[in-house]
Amino acid sequence: MGDVLAMPTRPGGASAALAADPDRSYLATIDPREGSVRVECPRSSAPDRGPYRFELSERSPEALGWSAHHDVDGPPRAVTFAYVIDYCLREPSAVEAVMSMTCGAAERAKRREPQELGPWRRAANALGHEVDKGLRGGRVSIVPLRELYIEAEARGAIRVGEMAERMGWTRSGINPSPDTSRLERRLGLRPGVNGRKGRRRHAWTTSLADSTYGLMCRGLDVDPVEVDRAFSCSVLIVGREPDPPRPRHRSLKRGSRSRLLGRYTDRAGSEHRLRLAGRLVVDEDPLGGPLLLAVLEPDEGTAQAAALLAEYLPAAREAERPLCRALTEEEERALALTMDELEGMVA
Repeated sequence: MGDVLAMPTRPGGASAALAADPDRSYLATIDPREGSVRVECPRSSAPDRGPYRFELSERSPEALGWSAHHDVDGPPRAVTFAYVIDYCLREPSAVEAVMSMTCGAAERAKRREPQELGPWRRAANALGHEVDKGLRGGRVSIVPLRELYIEAEARGAIRVGEMAERMGWTRSGINPSPDTSRLERRLGLRPGVNGRKGRRRHAWTTSLADSTYGLMCRGLDVDPVEVDRAFSCSVLIVGREPDPPRPRHRSLKRGSRSRLLGRYTDRAGSEHRLRLAGRLVVDEDPLGGPLLLAVLEPDEGTAQAAALLAEYLPAAREAERPLCRALTEEEERALALTMDELEGMVA
């Protein structure tokens, strides 16, 4: 435990691109009546910056679910619920709207036939499982990192083999080499293959576990906290007032829910998460558990927590979770309550 690992940077790298354009707002337009989602990235300089279009189909049991229409001339591609919300950067209001549309389609499919094992009901059950899987906690959208990688590669600032070496992803053997195919799959640059022999299908990665996300940030020479600050998503739901762009990882409601403010990695390689849980600012270590950094006043919120973390992180580079203390029983109950609410939201 100790110092935060300094991320090496060099002119023209992904970190330089992020510093040059630190405000990368996405716009997700969701139309529940039409069953469509459109995501635009107007400030992106990546070659495939969109717009990205998704449609929810109910025309047959085989087609029940979402499809992506990224290519103007190419055919639509079947995608999962998680794929759609990841392109919305898992913005909670977008997640809520897309989840409502998807669950509504599943319920309508179930009502089409009374048989428990009919094709519509099987398709509806599969779509419901797809939503449950997509809402599992601890996942982060990979879309921002993929965009940064594509920009950096286009400028010749990074190559996939170099990034894989930094991350320690190598193929075993007499002459170990960077595992570029694994990295390309995890970055969503090429599809992986899921399923058993005879029923295989191609799947594109759009989200990662927190730990892998932090490792990938290190490979790109970018700080995950800065990535979280730079990328946001405005949500326009047709028929409602538009939501303004907000930082990623916020909760559906202000108040008691838990939201992730950022991450850092200590000298031992353990990744910490800095969380605002109600009024508690907590430093979470997967090995040592949560410690309390501060308790905000009733009228304080994310802005005050972010200012506090700006002072805390330099000190955290010099010592193991300085200024923190163990939580009291009452604070542990408050933290558990916010996490239970978050799990209930995605259950």
